[in-house]
Amino acid sequence: MAALFPSGRWRVSSDHHFRSDEELAQERALQRERATSADALTAARGVFGIGGVLAWVGVGVPFLIGVWIAIAKGAALF
Repeated sequence: MAALFPSGRWRVSSDHHFRSDEELAQERALQRERATSADALTAARGVFGIGGVLAWVGVGVPFLIGVWIAIAKGAALF
């Protein structure tokens, strides 16, 4: 591998900073074992569990209460 410095000189970097093909194959095999889903949607975000449900309830309930109050006050104008 080579790197271009701002001075314009090329420097060859040492190969010990990079993984060998065997190490890459081993890491890819481990990643496949750890994956819970091959689906791209859940692979990027993980599993939607009880924490997600509680977070949406914690945000959604006050939001819906605010919407209800806004509709009730808006209805009073008519």
